[in-house]
Amino acid sequence: MNKNISLNYQIRINLLKKLKDAIFANQNKILQALKEDMNKSHYETTLTEIIPTIAEINFFLSKKQSRIKFKKVGGIFSKYGYIYNPRGNVLIMNSWNYPFQLLFIPLVGSIIAGNYNTVKFHPYLNKLNKVMEKIILQIDSENRYIKIDKFSTIEQTLQEFTFDFVFFTGSYATSQIILKNIDINKTDYCFELGGKSPFIVTKDANIKKAAKMFIYAKMMNFGQTCVAPDYIFIDKAISNLFMQKVDKLLQKILQKDPNLKELVNLIPLNKAEVLEHSLGATKLNDKKVMPKFFKENNLDSAAYKEEIFAPVAPIFEYEHISEFEQVYKLNPNPLSMYIFSNSKKDQNFFTSFIAGNYMINNTMGILEDNKLSFGGIKQSGKGRYRGFASLELFSHKSSYTQIRFDLLFKLKNLPYTAKKEKILNLYLKMLKFFKF
Repeated sequence: MNKNISLNYQIRINLLKKLKDAIFANQNKILQALKEDMNKSHYETTLTEIIPTIAEINFFLSKKQSRIKFKKVGGIFSKYGYIYNPRGNVLIMNSWNYPFQLLFIPLVGSIIAGNYNTVKFHPYLNKLNKVMEKIILQIDSENRYIKIDKFSTIEQTLQEFTFDFVFFTGSYATSQIILKNIDINKTDYCFELGGKSPFIVTKDANIKKAAKMFIYAKMMNFGQTCVAPDYIFIDKAISNLFMQKVDKLLQKILQKDPNLKELVNLIPLNKAEVLEHSLGATKLNDKKVMPKFFKENNLDSAAYKEEIFAPVAPIFEYEHISEFEQVYKLNPNPLSMYIFSNSKKDQNFFTSFIAGNYMINNTMGILEDNKLSFGGIKQSGKGRYRGFASLELFSHKSSYTQIRFDLLFKLKNLPYTAKKEKILNLYLKMLKFFKF
């Protein structure tokens, strides 16, 4: 792959069109593969894997060529804006929890930016990896623009090849392995990680809605979502009522869908200790666990030590809203913060704590609209993507100006005379009193 030659616009569009066609042509194989690999239902695969990927493709197919290459920001006597050029050779690595969309959505952004790409599949997904390889070969049979990496470890991949940009979705621990194996002065990167995302409910919240939205976000993909609510921070006065509504909704769902009675292929072994400590008498066998939400105000509990990544969540009952500061300090900079409150004062209080994304009286909504970027901060990630944010992420963004007429050129140009200095000082005084 020649990083010095970018893909022309028509090649980029053709690749996206072929990708869209290949996804639909292999739709049943995708559904079956994820059923076998993860016991993921066809419905949830369609909702959370296929539809978001197709939506991202359609987003860029609907844009004009000029918008992909340039972004104008105004100017009367001049043109100002940005030029987007490809980064070069890009490595994209997906995660196992949403393996299809977490590979192809960033790949769509990298393709439209004009890069040459290498993709590395997560090893957990034997069936799906074969389907994804087939899709890639259908759109680029000679691997001219998209290469499939077959090395067994990330270290081998990074030692064998040099990349201009690395996109990784996964754990913080793995991100540190990547950093040890790249030259950060030559290779830029985007990490989409995770963290303990708080689900906050104040006494001014619509409790019924909050309960529904909690179940929706926590039970999606059996709680194995990077932005799933990890713990509940709730006003003690409404805690019991909230949990009654949550339990009622959960039982209703479990009765209608027996597949949700156990979580299958739950989590890597390093999560087992956290879960067993939190679940008490509930057995954790064959990586299967019933959903459980339990009161826990002891911040030394294992439940507050690391991301749980399961349909399990501790509930911290507060008497004063300021207690959140202590809880937040244990796991700062979460990927998402869910705030259920109709009080503007409370909303402002919680959004003063840094998070990658905020959702007020809503959950997962930011993932359903590619007009919004998505990403973490510090422990929860670096860089943002989706929609136009992907174009910017996978591009070198350069400023440009095209000046037709510069009113102040004579004033700026040598020689600096006394007359010019008077005009300059007058201009400075005007700026002092200028009001926006």
